[in-house]
Amino acid sequence: MDYRALQRALVSKAEAYEDRSGGHIGYYRYALGKRRLVTVVSHGARGQIPKWLLGRMARQMRLTSRQLGQFVDCTMSREEWVEVWESGVV
Repeated sequence: MDYRALQRALVSKAEAYEDRSGGHIGYYRYALGKRRLVTVVSHGARGQIPKWLLGRMARQMRLTSRQLGQFVDCTMSREEWVEVWESGVV
């Protein structure tokens, strides 16, 4: 999976907004009335995402690496992901 595909999915499918003010690009969305972090991506990220990093990003999104691939490839619906993601928000 490449960074651009993930970033497009985060903005369009997860309806997350970008915060470029820090050392990394943060992707956030609102849940239960609060701003919640979905995941972060390096400003200089290009090309393919290493497997170890995909695992970390997937955990931040409360998914497995396989589910993250399904999310980006559109075989997992936005509603399915939101249900999983919001179930872990405290």
